[in-house]
Amino acid sequence: MRLAADGARLVGQVYAFREETRTAQARSPGPTEATLQPLEREPYHSTLRTHNLSGDFKGCWACAVGHDLRIVFEFVRPRKSAGMEIHLLNVGTHDGVY
Repeated sequence: MRLAADGARLVGQVYAFREETRTAQARSPGPTEATLQPLEREPYHSTLRTHNLSGDFKGCWACAVGHDLRIVFEFVRPRKSAGMEIHLLNVGTHDGVY
């Protein structure tokens, strides 16, 4: 299932998320900050390798940041709004976030 979320906006605790990414990047450098803009602009761009998750993460999505970092997020449609929002949930290595 693919949500119509092109042009979605990042919301929530983006500042706290960016602080968390700095810690993750120190362990495994990758262009995390540069990924947030394309994620907001075009969440399904092929370079992001966006995919939906299953199991305990059903309803969530993930995209790749560099070689081993992943961003886990969810698409949310606010009440009385036509647009979608992207809620950032976690960032870390593949093994660390799954």
